[in-house]
Amino acid sequence: MSELKPCPFCGNNDPMKFSFRFTKDRKVRLGIHFDLCELKCLGCSARMVQAGPGRKIAEENAISMWNRRAET
Repeated sequence: MSELKPCPFCGNNDPMKFSFRFTKDRKVRLGIHFDLCELKCLGCSARMVQAGPGRKIAEENAISMWNRRAET
């Protein structure tokens, strides 16, 4: 698993205060059922949901989007 950046809303940087939850997408796209990964900060309940063709890729996508920050 890649390292998570702190929560942009509450500043939580404790890896034990993040949760991952997986579900199957109800729709079939290109003959594939995608997995959904919800990454949630347990400090302030901010969350990111991303999909991928398998749990590992869905988790990597969620972490990648969570770590993405706007340039200032």
